[in-house]
Amino acid sequence: MGSINKVTDMVDTYGDPLKAKPPILSVGFVLLPEFTLSTFSTFADVLRLAADSIDHSRQRLCHWTILGPDLAPIKSSCGARIIPDKVFNDPAQYDYLVVCGGLLKGHDAIPAEVFGYLSQAEQAGAHLIGLCTGSFVLAAMGMLQHHTACIHWV
Repeated sequence: MGSINKVTDMVDTYGDPLKAKPPILSVGFVLLPEFTLSTFSTFADVLRLAADSIDHSRQRLCHWTILGPDLAPIKSSCGARIIPDKVFNDPAQYDYLVVCGGLLKGHDAIPAEVFGYLSQAEQAGAHLIGLCTGSFVLAAMGMLQHHTACIHWV
């Protein structure tokens, strides 16, 4: 009976072993004002598909968090708003920070705290990813110097 309990202790309600295993990958999303919803949602959905098994849509092998300077909704370029999960915290706890941009006019409304957080992340040695015009923000901050970058033309 003892050996069966060890096995059942490792199985969650869906019969999925490895429940107790911590996420393998941790990703923080920094959404800029007027970010492109399709860019963000596609990246997040690929993480979702890779993060779990057995079609339960759980963050088991990968965990992601939407970050912001506060918990106010961030407006996308199509008008949909996303509420951050957490305010900016220690960037070292994420394997990657993904900066998702969109309409260039949104860059005029980027809160100063975003630039401060990205600078803090770079100084901490965080791995930064720029999506859409998020790459332009990283470049403008000098974070792409001495790095090879690729930006899609559309």
